Formats: sequence, C-alpha cells, structure tokens
Amino acid sequence: MLRAMLANRFKLAAHLEQREAPIYDLVLAKGGPKLTESSADEHSAMKISMGKIEGRHYSVDWLGFNLAGQLGRSVANKTGLTSSYDFTLTWDARPEAETADSGPSIFTAIEEQLGLKLVSARGPVDVLVIDHVERLIEN
Repeated sequence: MLRAMLANRFKLAAHLEQREAPIYDLVLAKGGPKLTESSADEHSAMKISMGKIEGRHYSVDWLGFNLAGQLGRSVANKTGLTSSYDFTLTWDARPEAETADSGPSIFTAIEEQLGLKLVSARGPVDVLVIDHVERLIEN
C-alpha cells in the first residue's frame, strides 16, 4: 500500500540490487559458543533495549539480524550453528563509554558472553536504488 502511494504521488520508481559493502561475519570465538540450546517446546521471544539483547528460542541468524540493527552494518552468520538458543547479551551502549569504569563494548561482550566474534569483512548487501522521483505537486 505504501509503495503504491509513493509511486502514485511522487512517481517513485525504485529497485533492489546487491552490492559489495562492509559487513561483519559472526564466527565462533576461541573456546567455542557459550549459548544454551533451547528446548523444542519453547516459544520465541526477543527483548531489545539499550545495551541489552535477550533471546529465548532464537537462532544465531536472528541474533545476527538484531546485531546489525545495533551496529548499522549487515551481519552474516558464519558460525555453522543451526539450533535455537537462549542467551542474554549486555554491553555498555553509552557513546561516551571510553573510561576504565565502563562496561564491555558490544564486540567484547559478544566474545565473552556468547563465545562468538564479529570480524570485519566485505559481502553482498541489499541496496534500494531510486530510479526516479518527482516533487509532490500540490492539489
């Protein structure tokens, strides 16, 4: 519905294409994963707040998707983990958290608390390309 409205009012024409861009690969850290495998009868639930992600019966793919939102960069699951897990990840999300008394960064927390690691890489990212758009003409 939104797409049709934008096309109608703004003559918007766009398409998706994949481009190479900076991403993070989520890999196993030294010592292996520290995730608790979920029981099969649990319902999925994820709670995200400032500096905290709690997942119940969630896959590492979905964890990567939610980390991408925190990091502003796509995250590719390269762990090989396919089950559902329960986990809690907490880090110091304050931008000024550069002091000795601050908590761990998100990168350190992922490694210490989950036994996973984010590695900078390049990979395919979906990009919305605007082909045409016009100014709104008053009715």
